[in-house]
Amino acid sequence: MARRLLIGDGIMKSSFATVALLAALALASTLTACTDGDPIDDGTTSEEITARARFDLWKEDGGAYVFQFISAGHETLLDSQDYSSRTAALGGLVSVISNGAVATRYTVTVGADGKARFELHASNGQIVATSQTYTSRADADKAVAITVASITAYPRHWETGTGARFEIRQDTGGKYFFNLHAANGATVLRSERYDSLAAALNGAFSAADNGTNTARYNVLTGASGGFYFNLTATNGQVVATSETYSSKATALRARDAIVALLPNVTIL
Repeated sequence: MARRLLIGDGIMKSSFATVALLAALALASTLTACTDGDPIDDGTTSEEITARARFDLWKEDGGAYVFQFISAGHETLLDSQDYSSRTAALGGLVSVISNGAVATRYTVTVGADGKARFELHASNGQIVATSQTYTSRADADKAVAITVASITAYPRHWETGTGARFEIRQDTGGKYFFNLHAANGATVLRSERYDSLAAALNGAFSAADNGTNTARYNVLTGASGGFYFNLTATNGQVVATSETYSSKATALRARDAIVALLPNVTIL
């Protein structure tokens, strides 16, 4: 039996009440980053900040994958290193979620000019992500508090998500997989099993990448006589499989509905 996986499962968490209070105190004053004159505080509440923070992941022109953690005020809180693959970058992102809710995992450094920045470390001491530069140690400390609160709250959208979405789950054998849900909550695609959460997330990205092309779907006849389809990647590997339908025409309509659905589904 599979259990629903929350990205924050099993991680050591700081008290959310504490970090939310720190974030609220941080918002009482302006945080000025040297790279941007706009303060992080844009008039939103600490609850809005933690609810609306997000990850952005992309591939750069040189081929490296990078991600950022963005505050509700659209300020960059954390920058990742460069990764050679999307799966590796997603592994780094998972590490940020696993470690970023722990205030003691952050190290703030101050330069001779008084400007400060911070680093997020994994439990082994490796740097997971870094901040931009702030005009003072006080501003960097406040940004750390906001980052901790935001990352602590980030798994909420995984816990409470409804409607059209990707959902990551873990089976009793420890393998990870994803389901794609339609707007009514019905499961329309199920993935293969993966050894890691990052690999399952990458599979969801692959489904989103390939699933808008009808040529990537193969409609097949099931052993019981029904019809289903596989979504395949460009190399022919099966990314996900549909439910079984009573007729080929119904299966094709379901395929077309998924093609229309995927551009509107957010993974992270």
